[in-house]
Amino acid sequence: MAEEDSVEKLLTFLSPPAAAAPTSNERKVAVIDVQGMTCHSCVNNILENLRSHAGIHRAGVSLKQKEAVVEFDVNLNSGESIATIIDSMGFDAKLKYIKSESFFWLLKFIFIFSFKLKIYHFSVATG
Repeated sequence: MAEEDSVEKLLTFLSPPAAAAPTSNERKVAVIDVQGMTCHSCVNNILENLRSHAGIHRAGVSLKQKEAVVEFDVNLNSGESIATIIDSMGFDAKLKYIKSESFFWLLKFIFIFSFKLKIYHFSVATG
């Protein structure tokens, strides 16, 4: 069951990483509107691309909500630069807003909201 696998992967992701060394003092979360995604390959391509950039710690992409949530190091990236990365892949990406709250809080909120609406097309990547 693909939906069960996705939910299991997300729940595993929500657990704090074991012995992860912080790489920066300040992290923020960018919420980016992403138009033009049509399938899970789009989601996976965005996640792989984001994972390859320094200073991007975690990312989640929702096909249904047409949104990316990205935790980043403010010394290496900005919300605008992350939107530009996604935009350069052929999607129409615009920064919606930046939050300083914990990425886990935002991810849990999105997960709970998605679960209540039975939206299972949400993938995450950690870097």
